[in-house]
Amino acid sequence: MDFELLCVVWWRIWYKRNQFVHSNEIPNDIEVLEWAWSYLHDYRVAFARDNPKLTKEREPPKWKPPDRGVFKINTDAALNENDFQFGISVVIRNYQGHVMASLCQIIKASYQPQIIEAMAILKGIWLAVSLGLLPASLELNALTVVNMVEGANSVAHALSKLALTYEDEYVWLEDCPLSVESLVLGDCLSSL
Repeated sequence: MDFELLCVVWWRIWYKRNQFVHSNEIPNDIEVLEWAWSYLHDYRVAFARDNPKLTKEREPPKWKPPDRGVFKINTDAALNENDFQFGISVVIRNYQGHVMASLCQIIKASYQPQIIEAMAILKGIWLAVSLGLLPASLELNALTVVNMVEGANSVAHALSKLALTYEDEYVWLEDCPLSVESLVLGDCLSSL
């Protein structure tokens, strides 16, 4: 755990302590850590955006197609902090960037972000194997890597946000939801 994260966790613990003292609101340990990770991530992204020196040095990563004959699996997870829900998503594309399958699922539970990320990875591997989309490479966006830019995984990230609006699991074959098609097209055009 880095020092900045530790400071944010202490700050959140103090806030939750005050809520308990003044409102008898019982703190949730997992929520404290999840909130701290999310807050620090948002802070670092905002700091990088406001600091021209940092933004000029790093270009957002772009999605890169896999080799011919290989499928690429992208996975991601999104957190709805207020309702203790996670959305996980999977996008599987071929070397031309065409979507072969996509999936989003809501998980109504309170787990650590690493567990949800692992569930998304497993779901992506399961989907590829069950549909015979092999060989495959895996590209993911780990929620706990707080300074990772989400650009190269924008489709999977958008799907995980969409999963938060659903009550069940949805799978699209050789397609994806209309709300992410523009992101897929943008990836295809940028990889030409």
